[in-house]
Amino acid sequence: MTPAPASEIVWASPWPAWLLALAAAGAAGAVIWLYAREQSYVALRRRAVLAALRLAALALVLIMVAQPVRQRSRLAPPRLAILVDRSASMDVCDVPAESGRGSPGGPARISRLEAWHRLVESDNGLLARLSRKYEIDVVEFAAGVNHIASYEATTATPADLTATDPATQGGSSPQRAEKPADGRAATRLGEAVDHAARRLARPRPVAVLLMSDGINTAGMSLDEAADRARTVGVPIYAVAIGSDRPRPDVAVADVRAEPVVFPGDRLQVDAAIRASGYDGKPTKVALVDVATGQPLAETEITLPADGGTTTARLPLRPQEPGLRRLAVEVAASEDEEDVTNNRRELAVEVRRQPIRTLLVAARPSFEFRALKSLLERDPAVSLRVWLEDADAGYADVEATALAEPPVTRAELRQYDVILLCGVAAGTLPRGFWTDLQQLVAEQGTGLAIVAGPRFTLTGPSISDAWAALMPIEPQPGAWSAFGDGAAGSGKFFIRPTPDGLQDATLQLGDDAAQSAEVWAKLPAVTWLAGGWKPKPGAVVLAEGAARGDPAAEPPRPAIVRQYVGAGEVLMHTT
Repeated sequence: MTPAPASEIVWASPWPAWLLALAAAGAAGAVIWLYAREQSYVALRRRAVLAALRLAALALVLIMVAQPVRQRSRLAPPRLAILVDRSASMDVCDVPAESGRGSPGGPARISRLEAWHRLVESDNGLLARLSRKYEIDVVEFAAGVNHIASYEATTATPADLTATDPATQGGSSPQRAEKPADGRAATRLGEAVDHAARRLARPRPVAVLLMSDGINTAGMSLDEAADRARTVGVPIYAVAIGSDRPRPDVAVADVRAEPVVFPGDRLQVDAAIRASGYDGKPTKVALVDVATGQPLAETEITLPADGGTTTARLPLRPQEPGLRRLAVEVAASEDEEDVTNNRRELAVEVRRQPIRTLLVAARPSFEFRALKSLLERDPAVSLRVWLEDADAGYADVEATALAEPPVTRAELRQYDVILLCGVAAGTLPRGFWTDLQQLVAEQGTGLAIVAGPRFTLTGPSISDAWAALMPIEPQPGAWSAFGDGAAGSGKFFIRPTPDGLQDATLQLGDDAAQSAEVWAKLPAVTWLAGGWKPKPGAVVLAEGAARGDPAAEPPRPAIVRQYVGAGEVLMHTT
C-alpha cells in the first residue's frame, strides 16, 4: 500500500539556530531592562503592556529571519526504470530453453523475447525481487518508446502487483503490448535510454536497467544518451539478451564472373559462400538460369567454420548471344532461419560482336609476334596492329597493320581494348595519352601494358594523363627505363598472389588448387622489371620470385591491375 504523506516544519534561515537564540535572548533582556528602568510616573501595568508589544514585534522579526517552512514528504522506495527491447530481432529463437523452465516437449530454443519474459515474470523472477525494493517503470522500445506499466513496491508475488497507468492512475493489471505503435523495424536505443533517465513523470529513477540484444539503429546515439543520463546522475546497467553464438546461417556473400563473354567461351562463376554453425557440413551450390529456373551447373562444397568463407566454382559455356540472367543458389539447411541470403543474381552479356582490339608495339619482338598470332586466331577478337619499327611497306602486306597510328579521340574510340607492348611513352604525341586517359575513365576502354627495355616511367615527354593511367610509380633513384640495369638478371618464377588466385583471368585449372599446381610447373622468366612500386589502390595479381633467400631478394610484382574511372588498366612487368 502507498504510505501516507508526512509533514514537518523546517527552518530555512542561513543563520545557525544558536546564533538566533542568543540574539533573541539578548534582545528580550534589553527590552525588559529598559522598561524596568522607566520613570515611576508610568504605571507598571502600562509598562508591561508596552514591553509585551515590543517583545512581540521582536519575535516577529526573529521568525521572519528564521524562515520557517512547512515541508510535506512521502516516504517511498526509489524508482527503477526497466527498458525492454521489442524490435523484430527479439523474435529470433537462439536462446536454449533451460531445464524445468520450458514447456514439456517444447522447442530446444526459445525466442529472445520469451527468454526475457521467463527471466522477469516467474514467481521469484527479476521483477518480483526488484519490486520489493523499488518502484518499477517498465518501458518497451523499438522504432518508438512506449511506457507500458508502473509497479509499486510490495512484498507480494507478481500476480498481486498493482499496476498503474501514468495517464489514468488506474488499478488494472499491465498488458503486454504485442508491438509498439511505431513498429519494430528499427531500434531507437538511445532515445529509450534518454526517455527513461530524463522524461518519465514523477521523481527521477535511481538507475536504468537496459535489456536488449542489439545496437542503436536510429535516432539519438547511445553515447549522447549516456552523456545526458550522466548529467542527471542516473547510471545505466545493461543485460544482454540472446545467445553468444552466431545464428546458424549460410549465405552467398559474393559472386565474381566476367561480365562479357562470347558464344562458346568458358564462363567461370566464382561464388564466395559464408557460413556459421555448420562447420564441416557438405552442401550443394547450383548455378541457375533465372528465366527458366533450370540448373546449369552444380558443385558440392564443405562449409567453413563460423564466419569463414569458401569458394564454389561453377563453369558454363553459353552458346546463344544475348543477356543471360543467372543466379547462384546454396541449399538451405533445415534449422536455417534466414534463407533470403542463400541466393544472389548476376547478369552476363553473351556478345557475338568481336572485341575491337588495337595492338601497339615498339618492335617486332618475340612477345609481339606471339601475342599477335594468338589474337588473330581468336574469332572473338577483331585485331588492328601498329608497329613503330615496321618497314615502309608493312601495312601493304599485313592485313591487320595500320599505316599511321590512331592519334585522335575519334580514331581511338573505335577500339574496346588497347594493348601497348614495350612502347616508349615519349614516341607518341601528348594528345594521344590525354585522349586515351579520358576514354578509359569515361567510356570504359580497357588498357593493357606489357613492359619492355624501351618502356619508360619518367622523362620530360611523360604527360599527366600517362602518369594517371599507370598502375605503378617509380621509387626514388630508380632507372627511368626498364633496361637490364633496372631489372637485373636471373630467373624469376611467376606465381599468383592470393588476390590473383581469386581472379578468373589467372585461373589455369578447374579450381584454385589445380590452378596453383599449373602455375608451379610453368618455367621461369629471365627478365622482370624493378625499381618501382604499385600505386595505392592497385592490386598485385602475380609476383616474380627468384630461387634462394626470399628475405635477401623479395618478390617483385609481375601483374598489376588498377581501375581508372569506368575502365581497367592491366600491366605486365615482364
